[in-house]
Amino acid sequence: MKKVKLFAIAAFVLSSIGGSAQNQPQVQPSDNVWSLQECVEYALAHNLTIGQRSLLVETNQAALVQSVAGVLPTASVSTGFSWNAGRSVNPVTNVFIEDSFQNHNISAQASLNIFSGLQQQNLIRQNKTLLEASKGNLQQSRNDAALNVALAYLQVLNTYELIQVAIGQVELSKQQAGRAERLVKAGSLPQVDFLTLQGQAANDEALLVTAQNNHEIAKLTLMQQMNLPVQANFQVETIEIANPDVQAYEKDVNEIYNIALKTQPGIEGAELQIRGARLGVAVARGAYYPSISLDANAFTRYSSANRFIETRSSQEQILEVPEEIGFFRDASGNRQPVFTDIAFADIRTRADNPYSRQIRNNISQSLGVNVFIPILNGWQARNRVSRAVIQQRQAELDAQTLKVTLRQNIEQAYNNMLIAARRFVAFQTQVNALTTALRAAEIRLTAGASNQVDFTLAKQNLSVAQSNLVQSKYDYVFRTKVLDFYQNKPLTF
Repeated sequence: MKKVKLFAIAAFVLSSIGGSAQNQPQVQPSDNVWSLQECVEYALAHNLTIGQRSLLVETNQAALVQSVAGVLPTASVSTGFSWNAGRSVNPVTNVFIEDSFQNHNISAQASLNIFSGLQQQNLIRQNKTLLEASKGNLQQSRNDAALNVALAYLQVLNTYELIQVAIGQVELSKQQAGRAERLVKAGSLPQVDFLTLQGQAANDEALLVTAQNNHEIAKLTLMQQMNLPVQANFQVETIEIANPDVQAYEKDVNEIYNIALKTQPGIEGAELQIRGARLGVAVARGAYYPSISLDANAFTRYSSANRFIETRSSQEQILEVPEEIGFFRDASGNRQPVFTDIAFADIRTRADNPYSRQIRNNISQSLGVNVFIPILNGWQARNRVSRAVIQQRQAELDAQTLKVTLRQNIEQAYNNMLIAARRFVAFQTQVNALTTALRAAEIRLTAGASNQVDFTLAKQNLSVAQSNLVQSKYDYVFRTKVLDFYQNKPLTF
């Protein structure tokens, strides 16, 4: 029996989070005959839910990087320029002057968070946990998409096999109608028997059309699961599904459920969401504690109002005296020199203080430790803790709901598998019996010991039983594959 492994479930590993699978172009088969592997790969690349989950992974990755960067020091540099005219305060002497001048300030600040209630450390742990949770949810979406495609593919095979059954019945009906027509012409069979066989052949052809329509619907469903635009010539690679050997399933419901709890990525993601919510509570509670930071600042400035007077003392020393310190204004508003401590021989020049000299001479620096003690902030910290606790409870309820749903799905799938097994065994027995009955009816009809009505009824019964057998076979395979999926087994047909 030909086997195709659904490797996307068994072997897929999330190797990177830097791009969405939807951005990866997928090449369609040249003959438009799709294998199961190609259907799964296309679905994984174009599934919208997977794309959304991939973006969530990228978002959580960015949040983790940001939280890690939050432990680094912060630093900034600022500068400003202003022009003053009229009555203004001299930034050098801090007195009012009536003059125009320009100011240029340069400052640098740096701060290092030493302690803040371990908020940043817990935030890093939380974002890392949420990133792993989003990866688990992404993998669960991939698994679900692969399973849905595989089951839709299986349904296409089911409807195709039903077409083959219907074709066989049509051919048999036509053969019997042709035989009856020859007997009618020979005068050995009534006309009514021939008309009955013709009607049966027409009915079988109608059933064939129904089977073909169901096959087209199944292909449409598969294309929709793949998110593939509808294609009129879409075909799937035929996989031979042998009649299963119906035996008791190797594990019971509880065993399957316990395995699913450990292997399903969605369950792991839900548990990680709870852990992340708990860390969120720790982050919020960190606001109750004092915070300590180490701060450093540097400042310098230039001002065109900062002018100096170059003088020469009696000792031949060249001194620079700021203009507003070396002079005063008398009652008439005239500027007069004021020298109290140093005897100056003369005043040589009056000049502007160069930019580079001011920037160099006006540098000031500071280094300090700041302690912030929260006392009352409008209950903001308490409310953040309350919301974080609620989010933790919500995550716990979501995880519990997911586990309950998982158990119910497994129970339903297991029960459906048992029912499908019993139906398959029953229809298999029925087909064997009705095949023998039809063969006997055909022999009696040929020998003239039976009429056409008995043969037609036997053929109809066998046709229905064969269709039921095909459906029950695929139904049983479908149910067993679902149970295999919950145990994270590779799906093989």
